[in-house]
Amino acid sequence: MGQCTSWLGIAEIGRFCVSVLGSDQLDACKRFAASSPDKFAGLSHRSSPSGQPILDNVLAWIDCETEVIHELGDHLLVVGRVEHLERERDALPLLFFGGGYHKTEGIKL
Repeated sequence: MGQCTSWLGIAEIGRFCVSVLGSDQLDACKRFAASSPDKFAGLSHRSSPSGQPILDNVLAWIDCETEVIHELGDHLLVVGRVEHLERERDALPLLFFGGGYHKTEGIKL
């Protein structure tokens, strides 16, 4: 548990930044879901106020400091304290649930 490269970086510095992807960014999402030592290589990105990477052209980003970590079976739930956030563009978000990717278009809430 907790041995993926993304988690090791978060655990070491105690910070992370969530990039909220649009439905047009499926390829980037799949890249981050795969195992790779440098998931940002070749992708356009910049640094958040705390120095964490933010993908360019995202819908929004949320810069956090790790607040608490919970073990849930063979997973870790990392709760962050939001320090900075910004909305960057309007578009449909990319969602993942039920084992697949979805758009919010046509979903009634």
